[in-house]
Amino acid sequence: ERALYYRKDFFDEAGLSAPATIAETDAAAEKLTVREAGKLQRMGFVPWWNQGWHYTWGWAFGGE
Repeated sequence: ERALYYRKDFFDEAGLSAPATIAETDAAAEKLTVREAGKLQRMGFVPWWNQGWHYTWGWAFGGE
């Protein structure tokens, strides 16, 4: 089993609840990304950072 850690304060600020699906995660990532003066200030989601992403994303899309 896997867990997704998230910043509740960022989600609250954006009017979002915790995502339950990949599609919800993708939509939340768009809303949570912050740019100022054309520069990235905050990324909505970083799947490769400390996530064990090979396994996490493989399982999320039906791998065993």
